Amino acid sequence: MNHNFLKLNSNKTEIIIFGPKSILPTSQDFSLCIDGHSVTPSPLVRNLGIIMDPTLSFKSHISHVTKTSFFHLRNIARLRPTLSSSAAKTLIHAFITSRLYYCNSILYGLPIPVLQKLQYVQNSAAQLLTHSPSREHITPILRQLHWLPSREHITPILRQLHWLPIKQRINFKILLTTYKALNNLAPSYLTDLLHRHSPTRRLPLLRCQPSHPHHQDQDPETVLGDTVNLLCPHRCCSFLFWSVVTLVVILVITSAVVIILHLNHVPLPFISRGRGSSSSPVISTNPKESGPLVSVSRVADGEPISIFLDPNCPDYSENFLRWEALQTSLLQALSSHNADDWQDTGLVDKLAEELKVLSGHAHNLRLETDFLKRGQSVLDQRLDGLQSEQSRVVQVLSDSHSGVLKLVSGFSDSLLSLQRETESLRRLNTELHKDSAHTAVRPRDCSDVMASGISEDGVYSVFPTHDPDGFMVYCDMTTERGGWTVIQRREDGSVNFFRDWAAYRDGFGKTTGEHWLGLQRIYSLTRSGGYELRIDMADFDNATAFAHYGDFSVGRDSVNPEEDGYPLTVDQYSGTAGDSLLKHSGMQFTTKDRDQDQSENNCAAYYQGAWWYRNCHTSNLNGQYLRGGHASYADGVEWSSWTGWQYSLRFTEMKIRPNTKPNS
Repeated sequence: MNHNFLKLNSNKTEIIIFGPKSILPTSQDFSLCIDGHSVTPSPLVRNLGIIMDPTLSFKSHISHVTKTSFFHLRNIARLRPTLSSSAAKTLIHAFITSRLYYCNSILYGLPIPVLQKLQYVQNSAAQLLTHSPSREHITPILRQLHWLPSREHITPILRQLHWLPIKQRINFKILLTTYKALNNLAPSYLTDLLHRHSPTRRLPLLRCQPSHPHHQDQDPETVLGDTVNLLCPHRCCSFLFWSVVTLVVILVITSAVVIILHLNHVPLPFISRGRGSSSSPVISTNPKESGPLVSVSRVADGEPISIFLDPNCPDYSENFLRWEALQTSLLQALSSHNADDWQDTGLVDKLAEELKVLSGHAHNLRLETDFLKRGQSVLDQRLDGLQSEQSRVVQVLSDSHSGVLKLVSGFSDSLLSLQRETESLRRLNTELHKDSAHTAVRPRDCSDVMASGISEDGVYSVFPTHDPDGFMVYCDMTTERGGWTVIQRREDGSVNFFRDWAAYRDGFGKTTGEHWLGLQRIYSLTRSGGYELRIDMADFDNATAFAHYGDFSVGRDSVNPEEDGYPLTVDQYSGTAGDSLLKHSGMQFTTKDRDQDQSENNCAAYYQGAWWYRNCHTSNLNGQYLRGGHASYADGVEWSSWTGWQYSLRFTEMKIRPNTKPNS
C-alpha cells in the first residue's frame, strides 16, 4: 500500500463474513489484527454504496434505497404542480430510478417479497409522474415510462410509458451485459469471464442425411432448416386425413343408431311419427246399458280407452236413513233429561260456592299460624344473643385488670427502647460529621470542583454519591459561568463512534479529545435528576450554535438502568440551534448490537451511530464524522433543526451541571 501511496485507516476498517445462517454463529469469535488494532466482524458493511449483510439477503440495502427514494419522492411531490412532465421525468430519473438501477444485478435471484419494496418505489414514482391515483393499477404507467417489454401483455397506459418492473429490469441488465460481452462491446475483463458452450453431441435431426445431393456441401444449420420444412407439410396432411376419417366414422355410427330407434317406434325428441300435428284426445259417452259408459280415444291412433260401470253396484241409501233416525232419538232423550234435573243442578252450584269460601278462610288461618311461628323463632334468636353479650361483658370486666398491668409494662419497655435509639442517633450524628468533613474534599461533579476554588479547564476526579470509587472527567470552567461536566465530544473524527453496547455503557476515547463518558457514569451523575444539559456545536464554516435543556437525566429512578436501557429524560429547551432532542425523550439507548428503538429496523446499524433513537431520529451526534455535506442520508454527526440531515458537524460537546433554576 505504501508503494501505491495508499493508507489504511484501521479505525474505519470493517470486515464481514459471508455464509449460511447455520455457521455464522460459530464465527463470532473471529478477529483480525490490522496495524495493531483488533477488528471484529461487522453485521453490515458498505462497499461502493452497497450495504451487504452476512447472508447476502440485501434487506438492509433495499431498506436504505427505499427510505432514501421515498424521501426524494416527497420533495419532488411538493414541486410537482409547478413542474412540466419532462422536468419531472428528469428529476425522477436523477433521484429515484438511478438509485433503483444502481448495481441492481447483485439483486438477481432474490425472492419477490424482498424486491417488492423497490417495486413500491417505482410504482409511486410512476404515479407521481402521470398524476395517477394510488388505487389505479400500476402496470399501465410502467409501460409509459419504458419499464416493460412490448411483447408482454399490458394495458394501454403501460404501452405508453415503457418502464420495466424491478425483476424484469434486473434480468434485462444481466442479459444486455452478457450480449455486449459476447460481441466485444463490453470491457475485456468481462469478456474473459464468459465461455461459449459447445454441445458434446449433435441434435437428433442432424443425424439424417439430406435427400438432395446439393445438401452435401451445406452447413448443418441449413440442412436442419430444410429438413424441418420438408417434414412439416407431411405431418399436417396426416393430421387432417385422420381427423376427417374420425369425423366420418362418428357420423355413420350416429345415423345407424337413429334409424334403429326410429324403426322400433322409440319416440325421439327431434322426429315426429305422425304426418301432421298431434290431435287432442276425443271423449264420448254411451247411453246404452250394454256398452261402456265413457270412451277416450285419439282420431289418429284409433285405439279408444273404455270405462265400464258395474250394474250390480250395492246401494247404501237405506243405511244412511237408519243412522239419521237414531241420531234424532238420542237428541230428544238428552233434552228431556236436562229439563228434569235443572233444579238439582242449582243446589249443587250453591254448595260449591260455600265450599270455596270455607277453603279460603282455612288458607288464611294457615298463613297466620306460619307467621306466628316465624316470629317466635326470631324472639328466641334475639334472646340467645342477649345472653351471649352478657357473658362477653362479664369476661371483659374480668380481663380489664390484667390488661392495665400489661399496658404499664409496655410503656416501660417503650421508654427503654427510646433511650437506646437516642444513643444510636448520637453516634450516627458523630459519624455523619466525620463523613461530611471527609467528603468536603471529594467533589461529586465539576460544579463542586469549581466551588472549591478551581477555575481552569481540565481533567479532574469526581466522586458521585452512588459511585464512591470515582472517575476522571473533563471540566469546562469558562462556558456560561462554568462548572460543566463534559459527557461527549466530537472534534476531528479520530475516534470511531460506531461501537457496541459494552463500549457505550463503559465509555471510550480520550478525556481531553474525542470521547464518550459512558452511560453508567452519566447515570451515576444524573440518576436523581436536578441536572441541566448544554450542547455546543460548530460547522466547517466556523458558525456556532447551542441547545440548552433545563432538565436532563439518564435512567432516572431506575433500579437496574442497564436492563431498562438507560432511558433519556430531557425538557425545557432554549438556545440558538433549534430543538432536535425532545423527540428522543423517554427512549432507550440503541447500539448496533442492541436494538431498543421503535423502528422495524435497527436505527443504530442503519444510521451508523448510537443514540436514544425513536423512529429513527432528529439528532445523531454519535454518527459518522463525515466532514460537512454528504450524499448519504442522516448518518453523520447530525442536528437536523440547524443543518438538516445531510450535513455532518465539525464540533459537538455535550456537558451537564446541577440545575441553577427550579424545574417548571
